[in-house]
Amino acid sequence: MKKIFLILFLLCSPCLAEVQFDNTDDFLSCGTTDGVITENGALTISAWINFAGAGEGNNGRIISKETAGGVGPRFYTTLNTKPKLQFTVSGSTDMNVSAVTDSITTGTWYHVLLTWDGSTNANNVHFYYNGVESTPHTDNTNGVTPTDNSANTLMIGNRGNNDRTANATISDLAIWNVELNAQEIAQLSASRLKRIPLQIRSSNLKAYWPLDEKPDGENANGTTFIDASGNGNNCTADDGANNTGMTAKAEEYVSYP
Repeated sequence: MKKIFLILFLLCSPCLAEVQFDNTDDFLSCGTTDGVITENGALTISAWINFAGAGEGNNGRIISKETAGGVGPRFYTTLNTKPKLQFTVSGSTDMNVSAVTDSITTGTWYHVLLTWDGSTNANNVHFYYNGVESTPHTDNTNGVTPTDNSANTLMIGNRGNNDRTANATISDLAIWNVELNAQEIAQLSASRLKRIPLQIRSSNLKAYWPLDEKPDGENANGTTFIDASGNGNNCTADDGANNTGMTAKAEEYVSYP
């Protein structure tokens, strides 16, 4: 039985894809549905990511709901010596929180996770790498009067004017409208299995993208990536005009149950 399972997995493994953003104007556009990421509501964002660098302009987006001018909530990487996680909510004064400097080693798979209680207090934002909270934070700034983001486009791997492309491979991205607890965060990190987000707080799961629609090695341009939560936040891939394509890759770290 084990030999049969191994053969089946090897035969299917080229089909089990993740999306590689190449640092130049790639994006997934997921529509303007309000409530997936709000400027004033509790939030958990979870993903498996392998960073090649900090991204376009040293501010590559993991996921955002921003205008073309960069106004709106965004979860992204910025650069000091190495990439580090950052979360910003725009307002009359932005709330801005960074994980510790030198927290990410490029070329390494991480389970990254953000929790936020929806307040303008930067101390209530928490970052996790592989299930372990990153402390202390740096560059904390409290926010004042968050800007309404309801009309902004939700995007994976970029922002509204396509100049903050992720330099990373992203897989299994999920969003809840609640702060997950330590046990749930540990389960997401330790399982290393696709579709685990569907088993956690399903009533609060706002969107879940396995990002596995394309076979290994194919350009994902024009592909519809399905929101498996059933909430209809499907995304359309666009590889932009100035690069060699947004490539699907076989899963390297997350397997199927």
